[in-house]
Amino acid sequence: MKIHIQQHELSAALERARRICAGQTLPVTSNVLFVAERDTLTLLSNNLQESVTESVPGTIELPGHVGLPARKLAAIVATLPAGMVTIEVDAKHTASITAGASRIKLMGLDASEFPIVHCAAAEMTVSSVDLDALQAVLRRCAPAMSDDETRWVICSTLLESVGPEMIRLTASDGRRVVRETLNASNSGNIRTPINRQAVDWLCSLKRKATTVDIEIDEVNVTVATVEQPALAFTTRRMEGAYPQVDKVIPATFEGSALVPRAEFLAALNRVAMLGADSVRLTFERGEVTLSARAADVGEASEKLGCQYDGDKYEIAFNSDYLRMPFDTLKCQELFVDLGQGGTEATVVRDGGAYVYAVMPMRLS
Repeated sequence: MKIHIQQHELSAALERARRICAGQTLPVTSNVLFVAERDTLTLLSNNLQESVTESVPGTIELPGHVGLPARKLAAIVATLPAGMVTIEVDAKHTASITAGASRIKLMGLDASEFPIVHCAAAEMTVSSVDLDALQAVLRRCAPAMSDDETRWVICSTLLESVGPEMIRLTASDGRRVVRETLNASNSGNIRTPINRQAVDWLCSLKRKATTVDIEIDEVNVTVATVEQPALAFTTRRMEGAYPQVDKVIPATFEGSALVPRAEFLAALNRVAMLGADSVRLTFERGEVTLSARAADVGEASEKLGCQYDGDKYEIAFNSDYLRMPFDTLKCQELFVDLGQGGTEATVVRDGGAYVYAVMPMRLS
């Protein structure tokens, strides 16, 4: 095999492959497979749970295939001078890498040792989703995913269809629920959790003006770019049913307030600096007071103007949970719908596609 490829193109592809191979100890899962054939160079990485297949622009002088260590190769290529990189592989699977004055040799693996990713015909599809919009929603949902491995099914983000032209993403750790809808054509009847590794990988993907298709078969979920050069990420479907979190979001509320997002976030951050277990909100006509008290430390309070005309209402929250929607959204104002009796979930929403429900703490 002999190929020529631009250093920046190869480095970017290897960085994506390296993320899949990170922490792997088996040779076939810690290596990236190069396949050069029919004027196409393809890089494949597979850790037996997730895999990435990527087409990379380049010139193929001699077709062939070889496995090379992903972490070492990514580190080497990242330091090579800009310009053309040549990789030539001999019959013993040794790769000679040339770029400028640099000459490097790496021992490789026979391609026949690598696992094959088997994808069946898609049972469900989501078509041409804007990648930037999908990443934005995933980043807003991701902080609410559980990190409790004993409840592994909620260590994920739920993807489901809510009509032929809309999908919804939901995450919950049992104490809060965040969900957001996104315009996307789909085949309907979709309800599948996407694991944390897949969410993290998708959020880290950097591609300009890209749309993606999502295909779900009986074993895998595959996200593939529509535009060339092709890039496909495949992860195994999680087993088990995602909880029916709809029951956590109340249908009626005791009252509703419209608060300035940035000002509320700044006040919350200041009050929470005491390190108290909770932050108390006291809503009164035209204002909300944030307060906290920490034993042997002190107390703090801050009053903030808001649109609220109901009766006095007091409630307390874990400050980190309360902070999440105010921190991840960028709108000017947010609605705060107050749960009945101070025991049901309070809902923070942007008036559009985003809904965040958080359970209150007991008032002391």
